[in-house]
Amino acid sequence: MPSLRSIDRNSRRHNTRAAKSHWIYSTDEVLELYGITPNTLTAWKKQGLPAIRGVTDLYLGQDMNAFRVWYRRHKARPLTLTEVYCVHCKQAHQLQINSYRIEQNETDSPHLIVECPITGGDAYKFISPGEIDLIQREADLNSRNQEAHYNVDRLGSKTAIFPSVDAKTKNSDNFLIRRDYQIYLMGAEGFSPKTVIAALRHIAQFDNFTAHHNYSAITRDTVITFKRTLEAKRSAGTSDQRAASTIVHTLLDLKKFFHWLETVAPAKPMPKGLSIYFAPSRELSALADVREEDRTTPSLEQVRTMILAMPAENFVQKRDQALLAFMLISGVRISALLTLQLQHIDLERRSIRQDPRVVRTKNSKAMQTAWFPVGDDIEAIFKNWIVGLQTIHKNHSTPLFPRAIDPIRRERSPDEIPPLLDQGTVRKIIKRACATVKLPYFNPHAIRRALALLGNDLCNTAKLRKAWSQNLGHEHVATTDHYYAKLDIDEQLAAFDDIRANVLRHDADELVRLLPQLTAKQIAAITQVARGYTESDVLA
Repeated sequence: MPSLRSIDRNSRRHNTRAAKSHWIYSTDEVLELYGITPNTLTAWKKQGLPAIRGVTDLYLGQDMNAFRVWYRRHKARPLTLTEVYCVHCKQAHQLQINSYRIEQNETDSPHLIVECPITGGDAYKFISPGEIDLIQREADLNSRNQEAHYNVDRLGSKTAIFPSVDAKTKNSDNFLIRRDYQIYLMGAEGFSPKTVIAALRHIAQFDNFTAHHNYSAITRDTVITFKRTLEAKRSAGTSDQRAASTIVHTLLDLKKFFHWLETVAPAKPMPKGLSIYFAPSRELSALADVREEDRTTPSLEQVRTMILAMPAENFVQKRDQALLAFMLISGVRISALLTLQLQHIDLERRSIRQDPRVVRTKNSKAMQTAWFPVGDDIEAIFKNWIVGLQTIHKNHSTPLFPRAIDPIRRERSPDEIPPLLDQGTVRKIIKRACATVKLPYFNPHAIRRALALLGNDLCNTAKLRKAWSQNLGHEHVATTDHYYAKLDIDEQLAAFDDIRANVLRHDADELVRLLPQLTAKQIAAITQVARGYTESDVLA
């Protein structure tokens, strides 16, 4: 059996999606990201990993992702007949005379099972009946091998070179400037990585358009042509269609970048005033504010019906139902939802403590929020989930919504509970729940909009409206009204029907108020006119 040192090294699986696509990494950041040594990184560069030379070598996230995908595919080879790959320790194990078994049930093909020497779990693969005798004959030979466990990822040719074409076309000067801007946005402006990545993506888009020309060589005509090209992508017939809001964000990010180049950047002199030509047109800005027709906002009853109809037979189903129930109870954003822990929930006070040191709140804002009054049955679903989770894990740092618990992982690390990480998983949960009750899919943020509309119906004083808005994490009531509490067209027309009815009631009340001031003759005349209108309506 290999030493503990080699087990730790070989069981470390590099995630091919670990790097952020448009992020620019330094050498130290790459070493930390993948947990590798400088020698390994040097070997990667010799095999074709693109790097931009500078004070320290720089690496683009999407280049590293592409290289890692190529590396894993190129280095791997098919398992031999007597090898089994273990999904838990990420290594292939060679079967030996006393460490394997062959099992078969009535429906499946035979499968070869090898006990993992690292995790103690079973690693298996399907085999054909004709291979059983061959496996049994070779098992004794393999048992003589002292190095029976190795990482499949390390097998293969060491001479192949990663076929990177884009690396040859990159402008190293622009690359270094983008790295400086990345540091500026994080360090001086204090933006989150998500915001910085969006800006870097738009800059890379502009670089591709200009064929990576130096920023100092960009002219006003280049900017205007780029804007026209972007606006042409709003047409429904194009394959690369862009929404007006996406185009506006792209132009504003580029305007900010070129303003930084003109005023702050430690680079070559830039033509002054170039940044203002990135400003989006007024028409485009207005279109960006137009609500998309497919942005569905469900009603409270629709969300309640959907949640109550969800199955809750096993751990995952109970978690999914509790997750949507909590979204309706709390109105939290999806990033906060996935980082909340048991310690942040107070069942007695029906409150949530969103600590930005642990919870990913917007702008790292600390919040103490209450549960929205959406029904005792919805609250009961969430409470039962919390009680059940506490019986399994009493640790206060247990994630509120963990991933499906792997028995082998629980046996090896009973106190380590991995949380849900992927926002796409939450969207899939909503999509399945909507399909169950035949509702159109709505995105997670739509639940916050539904709660804002509910607040319009329940809050009839300024104090209540302020409390409701603050509970959604908004500092100003105007934010809730402007961005969340917009009525759809059906609700708007229905509201005007109520307004017309109120006008008629107001006129009737005014007539009743004036009657005591009229003479009997005037009242008789009004009564006669009213009867005439009534009789004409009957005849019609």
